[in-house]
Amino acid sequence: MKRFLVVALVFVLSLSLSGCAALQARFASPGRPTVITTLFPQYDFVRAIAGDRVQVSLLLPPGVESHAFEPTPRDIANIHRADVFIYTSKYMEPWAARVIEAMQGKPVVVVDASHGIALESEPKHEDPYEWIGVFELTPGNYRLEFSKVGGHYADPSMPIVLLRSPYTGEDALDAAKHDAKDLFKYASPTAIQHGGTVSPREGVYSLEFDQTRESSVFTVRIETAGTYVLLTGHVPSEFEAGRHFFRDAADRDIVSVAEYPDHKGDGHDHAHEHGQDPHIWLDPVFAQHMVDNIVAGLAQADPQNAAFYRENGEAYKVKLQALHEQFASFLATVENRTILYAGHFAFGHFARRYGLEHKSPYVGFSPNAEPTPRRIAELIENVRETGSQVIFHEELVEPRVARIIAEATGARMSLLHGAHNVSREELRAGATYLSIMEGNLARLREGLR
Repeated sequence: MKRFLVVALVFVLSLSLSGCAALQARFASPGRPTVITTLFPQYDFVRAIAGDRVQVSLLLPPGVESHAFEPTPRDIANIHRADVFIYTSKYMEPWAARVIEAMQGKPVVVVDASHGIALESEPKHEDPYEWIGVFELTPGNYRLEFSKVGGHYADPSMPIVLLRSPYTGEDALDAAKHDAKDLFKYASPTAIQHGGTVSPREGVYSLEFDQTRESSVFTVRIETAGTYVLLTGHVPSEFEAGRHFFRDAADRDIVSVAEYPDHKGDGHDHAHEHGQDPHIWLDPVFAQHMVDNIVAGLAQADPQNAAFYRENGEAYKVKLQALHEQFASFLATVENRTILYAGHFAFGHFARRYGLEHKSPYVGFSPNAEPTPRRIAELIENVRETGSQVIFHEELVEPRVARIIAEATGARMSLLHGAHNVSREELRAGATYLSIMEGNLARLREGLR
C-alpha cells in the first residue's frame, strides 16, 4: 500500500511539474514562435527575416480584399495565443486597437509596423466651404435654423451659397466642389438677418445670427422643382441644438441625397480614419523601416535568435534598397509623370517618393469611396489628352471602372498591384513582395513611356 502511495505521489508531482514547465514554455517559447500578420507584405517580410525559425501566418485568406476584412472571433483568439502580432497601423486596421486592448496582459509582442514613419494625409482642407449638401426640392418655402450650442453660436455669421444644379446626386456634389470656389472667393456677400429670405442665385449670402436669440431662422424660397446644392462655411451640425437645421413648411426634416463630407454613414466604414494614407509598404524606403520594426519585435519575442533576425533583416533591406534605386533610376527619366489609375489609389507614398502625379476617379484614401460619372468622364478625357496607352487598375477587385475607360479610349488595362494581399494562384506561384513590386516596375515602364 505504501509502495502504491509513493508511486501515486510521484505521478501527481510529475504532473504538477509538467504543468509548471508547460506554463514556463508558453512564456519562454522554446519552440518556434507563432507570428500572425495582417497583410501580405508583413507576412513576406517575416518569411525573409525569420525563415523556418518562426511559424508565420497571414490573417487574410488568399484572394480576400483587405479593406473589407474584419477578424472573426476565432481570428482574435488565435492572435491572443500568438507570440507576435504584426499589424500595419491604426489607420489600416482600426479594429486592431480593440483586439490589443482585449489581450489583458497576455504575453503577446505587438508590432506596429508603421512606428516611426510619418504618414501622408489627404490634401489639407483649403476650400472656402466646409460642407455641401445636395437636395431634391419642390416649390415652396423652407426653413434654415441655426442655434446656439453651449450658450453661443459657433460663429457670429456664416457664408452660404445656394445653387440650382443641372446634375443630380453625387454628380451635383462633384460639380459644386469646383464651380462654387470662385463664388466664395470673388463675390461680395449679401448680408441676411434673422427672418430674411435666401433664393438660389450665383452669389454668396452671409447669414447674420441674432445674438439675442437662441436660434436664427432664415427662409429658403424655391420656385422650381429640381436639384439644389447648399454650400456652407461651417458644418451645419455645429449649429444644431436638438433639431435638424433644414426643414419644410410642415416642420419635417429635409435630408440631403448627397453630402460632403459624408456624415450620414451607417457606422461600418472603419477604414483609413482621419484621411491618413496607410499604404506605407508601397514605398520601398518605408518598407525598410517596417523591416526594422518587425526585426525588433521578433528579437523581443525570441531573444535566442535575435542575431539571426537582425542579420537577415539587414540583408533583406539591401534588396529593398536595390528595389528603391531601380524605381528612382527609371522614374527620374520619364517625361510622363502622371499615373492614370482607375481604382482606389494606394500609391500615395510611392508617388510622393518619386515625384509622380496621379489621377483617379476616387477621392482620397477611403476604400469605400465611389467614383461619379463626372469623375470617370474626366479620367477618360485625361487619357485622351495625354495619349496614354495604359489605364492602371488595382488587384483583387473587379476592374469595372478601368474597363469602362479602356473601352472608351482604346487604352490597355494594366495591373498596378497594391500588394495588400495575393490571390490563391499568386500564392501557389510563389509570389513575394519583391516579385510584386518588380512586376509593378515593369508595367510602369510600359505605361509611362
